[in-house]
Amino acid sequence: MTNEINTKEDLLRLWHEDDEFRVASRRELLTNELLELPEKFAENAKQVDSRLERVETRLERVEIDVDGLRGDALERKAPTHLCQLINDALSVRRVQVIWMPGGFATPLGRMDKFAIDVESGADDGTITLEEEGRLNRTDMVARAIREPEGTRLWIAAEISGLIGERDIRRARESAAALRKLYSQETIPVVYGYRIADQQRRSAQAREGLEEVLIFLEPLPRPLREHKTDMLRQ
Repeated sequence: MTNEINTKEDLLRLWHEDDEFRVASRRELLTNELLELPEKFAENAKQVDSRLERVETRLERVEIDVDGLRGDALERKAPTHLCQLINDALSVRRVQVIWMPGGFATPLGRMDKFAIDVESGADDGTITLEEEGRLNRTDMVARAIREPEGTRLWIAAEISGLIGERDIRRARESAAALRKLYSQETIPVVYGYRIADQQRRSAQAREGLEEVLIFLEPLPRPLREHKTDMLRQ
């Protein structure tokens, strides 16, 4: 390659083919400020990314804390709100809460009877010990009557402010254990304030997995405002 320059085409060829010439030309033609722009832009981009990561981390921590509080509030609402939602959606009657580990508005007689049924089922092999543990940890077990057949329906519900994959999986597992225990129709349910599209898809029926019904409550206003304030910081 020759570096002799006689025409503008020679100059353009040298510009494209000779890295040292191109760098030296830039330094002659451009100010230091312009030459430093790519480096400054990259540094600013790193700072923005770092700040966004810090904000996201803070939001995740807040959401984890708030979701826990919201889950407690939902458990208190479930005996009335969720039961009414189930009643309206499924055309059933006499939706009764049979079991809640927290004991929210659940008659002790029903809980005692359910606990005995679960224990007896594990003892005689109707359900496994793992299924016994799952039923004992189910957020809410309810019972209803189908209309117009008059048949009994069992509901296994998992309750969480932000509904996740674990809630969907647990609802299915609890429903399967209930079905084995009572040999009656059973449906899995999740109840919360929010669910992402991916989890909505996970809750759908597909090969080997039954549909998990989703019931949502409106997000409380103070929590919506709190999240907006966090994003502004």
